[in-house]
Amino acid sequence: MKRKYYAILFIIIFILSSCSFNDSISLDLNVSFESDYVLIKWKSSSFIKNYEIYRKEKGEQNYTLIKSVNNISEYKDYEFSPHKSYAYQLVAYSNQNKIIKEEKYISIPNRLPDKVNIISPESGDIVNPDMKIIWTKSNDPDGDGLEYIIKIKNNDNLIDSAKVFTTEYKVNLKYNLEYSLTVDVSDGYGIVKGEEIKFYTKSPPENLDKPVIEITNVSTDTITLKWNKIDKASYYEIYRKDDKTEYKLLKKIEETQYVDKYLERKMKYTYKIIAWEKDENDNIIARSPESDEVSETTINNPPEKPELISPEDYSENIDLKQKLMWDSYDIDGDKVLYDVYLSENRTEVKEEKLNAKVASDLENEEYSPNLYIKKTYYWKVVAKDEYGDINKSDVWKFKTKEIENNKPIINMPDQEITEDSTIILNLSDYVSDADNEELSFVLISGVGTIITTKEATQYIYYADYDSAGEYEVKIGVTDGLELAEDTFKITVKNKNRAPDTPVFEYPTNGLEDVTTKNLKLRWECSDPDGDVLQFAIYMSENKDDIENNKISEGLNISEYILSKELKYKTTYYLMIEASDGELSSKSQVIQFRTEEEPAIIEISDMNINLDETGYATISTSKLYSVNGLKNIEIVFDSNFLEVDETKEASGIEFLREDINIFFQDIKISDSSIKINIAFEKNSNVTKLEGDIIKIYFKGKSTGETKLSFKNAEGVRYIGDDETKIIKFDYSDIGNVTIN
Repeated sequence: MKRKYYAILFIIIFILSSCSFNDSISLDLNVSFESDYVLIKWKSSSFIKNYEIYRKEKGEQNYTLIKSVNNISEYKDYEFSPHKSYAYQLVAYSNQNKIIKEEKYISIPNRLPDKVNIISPESGDIVNPDMKIIWTKSNDPDGDGLEYIIKIKNNDNLIDSAKVFTTEYKVNLKYNLEYSLTVDVSDGYGIVKGEEIKFYTKSPPENLDKPVIEITNVSTDTITLKWNKIDKASYYEIYRKDDKTEYKLLKKIEETQYVDKYLERKMKYTYKIIAWEKDENDNIIARSPESDEVSETTINNPPEKPELISPEDYSENIDLKQKLMWDSYDIDGDKVLYDVYLSENRTEVKEEKLNAKVASDLENEEYSPNLYIKKTYYWKVVAKDEYGDINKSDVWKFKTKEIENNKPIINMPDQEITEDSTIILNLSDYVSDADNEELSFVLISGVGTIITTKEATQYIYYADYDSAGEYEVKIGVTDGLELAEDTFKITVKNKNRAPDTPVFEYPTNGLEDVTTKNLKLRWECSDPDGDVLQFAIYMSENKDDIENNKISEGLNISEYILSKELKYKTTYYLMIEASDGELSSKSQVIQFRTEEEPAIIEISDMNINLDETGYATISTSKLYSVNGLKNIEIVFDSNFLEVDETKEASGIEFLREDINIFFQDIKISDSSIKINIAFEKNSNVTKLEGDIIKIYFKGKSTGETKLSFKNAEGVRYIGDDETKIIKFDYSDIGNVTIN
């Protein structure tokens, strides 16, 4: 009785599970067009043992089976006709032999032809007006008939257009013009625009006489040109360049004279002309050679010679508060600036020595100098306009008042300091005045500055790190009547600075997956004094012990290749020390982590007979936490072998039935196989070792050959949308014998 009860219960459970299966399983069929194939995708399931893909053209009654597959979730259909509509049906067979059907419709879109490339003329070419345009033949992936559309423009005006079925077109254009050209292509469904190029037609023959040009008048803003009349010339082109620009067309003119106006003053202008002949239809038919160049510089009037006013020449008993005064102007209305020269030495003023220049770029026509008693002074003024033209006054002299006075005394001692230090001298400590008058100080020449406050007048000089050497400083002191001077020497001694802190370029702090072999360290470091540096390297697995682990020293370049092979998946600490021989500086201690040990992928040897099929097996080891295989590329000699695509899925068999495949892509060429396999995310493959793939080969010729890897990678998910590449050691080679 119990057996009968269990049998009935089993039948009920089976029926319910079958119903549940039919109700819950959806294929999620999707059909899309991908440039050169129809992509059929669906959701795979462990309940499905195989799929059948059917297709029919719009208007047909019955479907045709095009492929039966298993263990994959997509199929690429290359067998379609352009501009047609199709229905695709996917039939899935479950493990319980239940059938699920879904269908989708798709219209094959038009694929446009390739863009046309113009072969002749090329962009920027100068060509004959009577020419042939040539372009590349466009390829249409749908095999549609093509029509080419030619458009030629001048200044955006359409000159010529045509529609042709060939790849060349003859035109007859005009001389000496710029044209734009486009060649578009149409397949009857759409147009692909070609790129626009610009080209130029040649100048006409030089049948006219060469013009002779001359400049007849020049002013501040005009230049007058004149040339001889050329027989048969319809008009003339005038070209001009100056110090700032190259030749540009200035004017087209029928006359033989032209006044060039509104020019800059004191600018050199250069001219040339060309004569042109037109026919009755206004087409250019001839030209002349270019004329010889002529050049001229526009005029600038310098300021008027400054007229000295006060103090008068040879005047005496001049007050110490006397102003120097003069008068000048510019005939062009330019702004005038003045330099003033004043000295007890007439030659220094006459020759405009720098130490005699007491004022520069004055806008007013007066100046108040520092004058002292019992002195004979020489002075003059130089006037300058905006264009750099000058005019100079005569040299005048005058003599100041004779007043009894005790001249101040100044005695400045020599000083010695090091770089990055400052001299501060209270100047009152180094002067005396018998009349006990109020004194003021002036820095006549040399480094430093004088600063006066309520408390004191100080000489201050800061020596930076680039100032080692000796300097002469001249300081003057005056009681308002006479000036006393003294010169002292400052010696600045060099002060060494430590090197800058070294900074790692590679590896950077916190870097992961660093190679374990021949690691090249690189860093940047310089010395503020320009000293030659030497470097030492410290490295340890223990940060606290890094100072005791110097691995190299005495390096004079900022890179180093580790000869020691590092451990896999290990954290290391690095530090660089730079020394200039006296002082040193150390880098930040950085850390990096080495890569994990590469997984191993191997391919087996193979022994097969001619014209028969055998297989080579791909196996892996040391491969952990993997979610797929990427860019597995095997190369072989196509003279001996070919992939037998009639076996399994295009000649490839995935051997691990315990792993669900989400996506599989196989590309086969004459001499290589590329395999990409993605596992379903819930597969959780923690370790993948042993045989994983069979590749079926057919022997084409007897002899011995090899199978080898060109590339191999694994994929690991480390986030929802982030993956990490697993490196392989793919150096293994499979030996093949074909009997």
